[in-house]
Amino acid sequence: GEAGIEHLAQLRDGPLVKHTYADQSQIRGLFDEAITGLRGYLKFLETEVAPVAAGTIGCGREHFERILRKRHFLPLNADAVTRLARRMFDETLREMTALCREITGGDDIAGLIERLETEPVQGDLLSAYREEVARARAFVSANGLASIPDSDPLAVVETPDCLRSQIWGTAYNAPTPLDGGEAAFLYVNPEGEIHSPHSPAAVLRRCLRECCPGRHLGTMISETNPAAGSLTRRLERSTTLSDGWAAYGLRLMLDQGYCTTPERRFALLTELLRYPQRAILDVELNVNGLPPEQAFLRLPTVSGLAPDRLQRHLVLHGGAAGQWVGYLTGWALLEAARDAAMRQSPAPDLRHFHDRVLAHGRIAAPLAIERAFGSEVRGTAERSVLNYSQ
Repeated sequence: GEAGIEHLAQLRDGPLVKHTYADQSQIRGLFDEAITGLRGYLKFLETEVAPVAAGTIGCGREHFERILRKRHFLPLNADAVTRLARRMFDETLREMTALCREITGGDDIAGLIERLETEPVQGDLLSAYREEVARARAFVSANGLASIPDSDPLAVVETPDCLRSQIWGTAYNAPTPLDGGEAAFLYVNPEGEIHSPHSPAAVLRRCLRECCPGRHLGTMISETNPAAGSLTRRLERSTTLSDGWAAYGLRLMLDQGYCTTPERRFALLTELLRYPQRAILDVELNVNGLPPEQAFLRLPTVSGLAPDRLQRHLVLHGGAAGQWVGYLTGWALLEAARDAAMRQSPAPDLRHFHDRVLAHGRIAAPLAIERAFGSEVRGTAERSVLNYSQ
């Protein structure tokens, strides 16, 4: 919609066009034509299509469960996913309640979320992100949680002007396996406070989720495997390992004692609470065919949390059918596989487990677990998650 039109206008007026074209009149004319065309198409959708549209955005149960089986390689159906998500939500909420009482002496979880989400970052914003990334990287290394590559191409930079209409808070941009050592970027949009505030709580969860031990570290370890750049892996769409690892990493850092204050622990739990909510929303939208406004009413939530805040937290991370379920089930499978592999090993080693799983690159988590530790560990992990979802 309008965001896409604004994005094209920013590209037209951005530095890349200015540096690439000595005579900008022709390329600017093409941009103007594209913007005019998009405006006309948007008007057509609003005035002619929207008034008579009667479909849903859901893909239906049959296709959704095919995604679970054939893309994510999961032994779960949509109903089991919902049960799993609700149970993980309840357990996370219990932890948040205990911390809320420790911090405030009461049970106003929504009030504490609001306070931590709106607290301003002290000092330079980019410095806050860089310091948190460095702190997390040192913690992962010192505690033997995963191998840290000697050369880390991550750069924390301000979001380029041409991308600011698309990136409200932060976004991680990984180099592809064919980029030949090009830098990875964590983009930080200083203008994103209205939609996605840069609070200390947000800095913490974004750095852990996107950088270390999250998506960036997972990408770096996977690229130690020559097969990481294969066509199969580049086309792979399962989120159970790539994004499931990011959720798993947040829980790992929490359990390993990275957060030394109850406020920081609460901030990570607030992020973890959203994963089961999104998975349930995934099912409600795609399997039950509910429109978004009705689907939100079916979600478990925090008492007193404003509906608009809940919707903003969840919809900002929208994705294709099955994507959110992949985040949650990947997290659950990795925890179950870790426990199974540790029981088998005569010398349990977290670094060894994480490095072996991540080295298989962008494939579904069940396949990576089987390739790293065998079918017995995969089967044990899947049965554990399946039993947990009953």
